[in-house]
Amino acid sequence: MFRLVADLLEAGVTSTDLYRLIEQRDRVSRLRLFGRALSKLEMHTNNSIALVMLDEQDFKDTNGTSGDTGGFADRMLAVESVQVAVVLTESKDHTGAPVTKISFRSKPGPDEIDVNRVAGTLGGGGHARAAGAPPPQITHRDPRRRPRRTRRQLTTMPRQPNHNDPRPPRQPQPSGDRGSSNRPKFRPNTPKGTTFKKPALELFTSTLWEYPSQHYLPTNPNAPTVQGNPNYIGATPSWIIWQLLQRYTAPNDTVLDPMCGSGTTLDVCTDLRRTGIGFDLNPSRKDIKPADARKLPLDNNSCDLVFIDPPYSTHVNYSDDPACIGKLDAGGRDGGQAYYRAMAQVITELARVLKPGRHLGLYVSDSRHEANPRARTTRGTPRADDHSEFMPIGFELFAILRRHFKPIDIIAVVRRNAKLAQPNRQQQSLQANTFERGFNYLFIMQKPDAKAQPHPAQAPPEHPPSPLTPPHAHNAG
Repeated sequence: MFRLVADLLEAGVTSTDLYRLIEQRDRVSRLRLFGRALSKLEMHTNNSIALVMLDEQDFKDTNGTSGDTGGFADRMLAVESVQVAVVLTESKDHTGAPVTKISFRSKPGPDEIDVNRVAGTLGGGGHARAAGAPPPQITHRDPRRRPRRTRRQLTTMPRQPNHNDPRPPRQPQPSGDRGSSNRPKFRPNTPKGTTFKKPALELFTSTLWEYPSQHYLPTNPNAPTVQGNPNYIGATPSWIIWQLLQRYTAPNDTVLDPMCGSGTTLDVCTDLRRTGIGFDLNPSRKDIKPADARKLPLDNNSCDLVFIDPPYSTHVNYSDDPACIGKLDAGGRDGGQAYYRAMAQVITELARVLKPGRHLGLYVSDSRHEANPRARTTRGTPRADDHSEFMPIGFELFAILRRHFKPIDIIAVVRRNAKLAQPNRQQQSLQANTFERGFNYLFIMQKPDAKAQPHPAQAPPEHPPSPLTPPHAHNAG
C-alpha cells in the first residue's frame, strides 16, 4: 500500500486528483434515484427509523441500478434522531420473478440496535451495524407486507448493552406456542437473547442429521450446561458426538478425541458418563493434554471409540504454531499432498489405539479454494496458478480411512450457519456459478477384528509422496 502511494506521488498525482476521481464521479442516474428515494422516505418510531423502498419502476424511471443505492442508508443516518436506516430494493431473480432485498444500517450510541439480530429474524445476517436479508418471498402484488414486518422487528429488538446508559434494555417478547406438532420447530437464525427452547435430543434414524442448536441440554447434573466453549472458532456441534456415543458406546467406555479443541467431546462424555481422553497440540483447558495426534501417548487397542474433527485445510487460524496441521492447504501448489499425508499419519495412529471391532467418527467438510484476482508473482504479474478449485476433502479422507477401517455409514450433517443466508454470499455464489457448503460429512467407520483383514478394495493406494514435511496435527473442533 505504501509503495503504491509513493508511486502515485512520484507520478505527480495530488490529493485533489484522488478526491475528484473517487468522490466526484457519480452518475446522473444515481442522483435522480436518490431524489426518488427521498420522495418515498418514511419515518417511524419518533423519527428513529428511516425507511425507503425502491421498486422496479423507480429504477426504470431514473435509469438507475441496485448499485446506485450505495450510501443511501448513510445519508439517512446523518439525521440526528435516526438510529436505523433501512433500504428495500426490488429486482428480479433468475426466473424473472420480483424479489425484494433489505439492507440495514445503524449508528452507535445508548440506543444502538443490533441490526444483525434483526436481519437474522428475516433469514439474513451481517454484523451489529450493517446487515442484510435475502430476497423475501413477496412480489409487487404485496409490497407492504415485508416493510411492516421489518418495522415490527426493529421496534421490538433489545438495545445493545451500554454500561453508561442507566435505562434497562428492552426485553424480547416470548414467541409463544404456535402448534402442537411433535416435530422440533427449527429456527436456524434465531438471534441470541430471544426465547427459544431446545428440543430434547433423540437418536436419529436416517443419514440426514439436523438440530436447531450448536449444543444440547444435558441430563447429567454434574455436566456443564454448554459443551465446550461456544466462542471457540470451528467448535464441533456437541449433539453429533452425543449421537455417536449413544449408539456405539456404553457407560464407562473410553472415548478419545485427539484434536480436542475447546473440550466439547469431554463435556459430552461427562454428561453420558463415559471416560473422555482429550489431546491437542495447543490445549485450551487443564483436562486436555498436549500431544501430537500422529503420536499419541496411548497403548495399542486401548480406546472404545474415537471422534475426530480435523482442520478442513486452512480455513481457521487455530494458532501461530507452525506445527499446526491447519497451516497446510488441501488446495495448495503441491495438490494438497502435505495435508493428506499428515492426515494419513493421524488416521494410522487412530487405528493403532482403537480396539478391534470398535468405531471411529470423522467429521469433515469439503471446501473450495477461491481465486484471488489480486494475486501477483514477485515480478508483479498475475499468478497463472491461482484459480478457483473445488477440494473434495471428504472423499480424500474417506479413501484414507478405508485403508484401516470398514465403512459403516456416511451421515450428511446440515450446516446451520447464518452466513449461508447472507445476500452477498448468495449473490457471489450465483455470479461465480458455485455452491455454498450446506452440509458436513460424518464418516462412521469400524476397526476390523484382529483376525479379519480389510478387503483389497478397501485399501486405496497411498497418495504420492509430498515434497513437504507435514506438521503436527491440530484440532478443528
